[in-house]
Amino acid sequence: MKLLIVSDIHGNWPALEAVLGAEPSPDAIAFCGDVVDYGPQPVECLRWLMTSADHIVRGNHDNVPVQDWRTQAKAMTPIVISNAASPNPATKGNTFW
Repeated sequence: MKLLIVSDIHGNWPALEAVLGAEPSPDAIAFCGDVVDYGPQPVECLRWLMTSADHIVRGNHDNVPVQDWRTQAKAMTPIVISNAASPNPATKGNTFW
């Protein structure tokens, strides 16, 4: 089994594409945190994460958007990202955030 372990993308979509190009056919993908913060393309990175990763851990930088949103909205309701639309049957319907 070929397991691709990825972490610390920080919104850098070109770097993530380079990693995926170097390892094109993993059997499973584990993401170990920090998909956002710093880089200019967090949406693309989050989209890939939610549709491709089999195992996801939220990193400390992934907390920043949640904390900023809570402060701006003055709400204490946690943000939930659902993987309900995932084409991957192993993660379909799981909630990660």
